[in-house]
Amino acid sequence: MKRQIIASLVTIVLLLASVACGAKAVPTATPAEASGPITQEQAIQKAIAEVTRPAAEATPVQNPRNPVVKKMTANELAQMFFSSNAQQNPDRPVWLVQIEGESQSGGLSSGTPQTFRYALVAYFADTGAFILSQRRDDPLLPTSN
Repeated sequence: MKRQIIASLVTIVLLLASVACGAKAVPTATPAEASGPITQEQAIQKAIAEVTRPAAEATPVQNPRNPVVKKMTANELAQMFFSSNAQQNPDRPVWLVQIEGESQSGGLSSGTPQTFRYALVAYFADTGAFILSQRRDDPLLPTSN
């Protein structure tokens, strides 16, 4: 599992390049899955499955709700999370899914947990491959609340 996480993180860094920004964010990662184009609804379902799974970095999201989805390019995603441009395929379509629901840092590890209210997950729209997952205190995408 550690190798898969490291491989995913290396892929993210190579693809989106540079240093991540955004305090109070806990990045999580799973192996990329390439299966073909996915719809907005499929991106939501994949994101819910991702954030409700136990992980070393954060507890599963409780009562996932109010998904907000934005379709963007890999370059826009890179700008949002890494303050740089995507190095390869900057126009490649991406689904960014925001899920509301409480989780805590340190899912399977010890330490003082931090509570998060939102989770973000990104997938390539053309393959369904996982890009990143992040927990946050505040929403990144506009909410209807």
